Amino acid sequence: HHKFDGYIQQRISSETIGGKVYDVDRPYNTGAGKLQGLEIGYQQFYDGLPGILNGLGLQANGTYMSGKTDDETGSHATTGVSRYAYNLVVLYEKDAWSGRLAYNWRSKFIDSYNQGGPGLDLKVAATAQLDGSLSYKINDNITAYASWQYGEKSGAALVVNGLPTTVKPERTNAYELGVKTFLLNKTLTLNADVFLMDIKDYQQTVVAIDQFATQDNINNNIANPTAYASIQGNVAKV
Repeated sequence: HHKFDGYIQQRISSETIGGKVYDVDRPYNTGAGKLQGLEIGYQQFYDGLPGILNGLGLQANGTYMSGKTDDETGSHATTGVSRYAYNLVVLYEKDAWSGRLAYNWRSKFIDSYNQGGPGLDLKVAATAQLDGSLSYKINDNITAYASWQYGEKSGAALVVNGLPTTVKPERTNAYELGVKTFLLNKTLTLNADVFLMDIKDYQQTVVAIDQFATQDNINNNIANPTAYASIQGNVAKV
């Protein structure tokens, strides 16, 4: 259980800059808040298994968490906090071999407030990640390894200029091959690796014309009336 004051959260609000009205996405300090939760964990190696299965282990943990922050508009859920999360890891340690396969999951959470306009918050759906690694100790001084990781960043549904739009989920595959060595009687460490990261539908902030704020500026006879809003968008591939 934690209590805090001045927690930094993200939100969009209208600001006038140089005579123009913009929807500005920026961090701000909240008032009082609290964060509370519960975590349980388990880890064990199953030494009694036969043959090559001897060396298997399991690690697991689960978390429940809730948080609230206060500001001038009322009490809100803490951004970036999932109510539920869990991790499952299969472990292997036998002779020269070492490996792990892990799955991580977290429930939906609020990313920022007023992303699509007043009261239209950006909520991120549940996300998951899977990764694995395997290494082989060739001798006391050389270890070779390989790893792979798959992750997702949830998409989002936004309202832009009164129309619904969708941010696609971001998907990443990362691969790595490498070797770790100890040289000169273990006084020198020399490592080398090659890696590849393939990201599809990469999410980033883009700028769009805010038609409603622009029209308000025109109605109020503001010079240079065009107003802009920062929204989430996608790049096809990185």
